[in-house]
Amino acid sequence: MGMILALATEDDIIDEALDHFRANCLFRNFEIKGNADRVLIYLILFISDCLGRLTKNPSKRDAFKILNTRALDHFALPGDPTFPLNALYTTPPIEEAGSITSSFFFPSFLNKIIKL
Repeated sequence: MGMILALATEDDIIDEALDHFRANCLFRNFEIKGNADRVLIYLILFISDCLGRLTKNPSKRDAFKILNTRALDHFALPGDPTFPLNALYTTPPIEEAGSITSSFFFPSFLNKIIKL
């Protein structure tokens, strides 16, 4: 039980992306040291997209609907022709990698946004 509680209270990469979003956006250069940095960059892109959808200052309820819809929509993944940073990422070796990524990150991200 103690291990589960410790895991639930530790910050994960989504928490880090949310906590340091503003500072990370101000970097002109970002040295990529590994895959964790690539995930962080990807989350920064996703957060920027979400904030862009909330620019009209919707009510809390409308914002929830907008973000929930966004979490369920397709967001370009590495290897997709519309992904803006394909030069920094390799194409996943299996096609299911995108759906695995989407099914993990976006619902988890949405739950953290709701808590904010």
